[in-house]
Amino acid sequence: MAKVQQPLVNLKEIVSDLSILKANGEISDKTFEVLVSYLCANFVENQVDQLIEQMLEEKLEKFWLEKFPVWGKYLSEID
Repeated sequence: MAKVQQPLVNLKEIVSDLSILKANGEISDKTFEVLVSYLCANFVENQVDQLIEQMLEEKLEKFWLEKFPVWGKYLSEID
């Protein structure tokens, strides 16, 4: 979960900035809601994408190492 920490910090900072804009009357309540909703949706989508990508890489690597041990040696050398 360490990979989530920095994007989560960034998300919190952006929401905080939007809160300041809302408090100062520079954006409306509706605009604030829409932007926060959009930010959160993008955050979740990106985190899910990263998790799926990581899992696929691990599964593919395991598959190749089991099916083609010689390739596993080659892959470990180029890593």
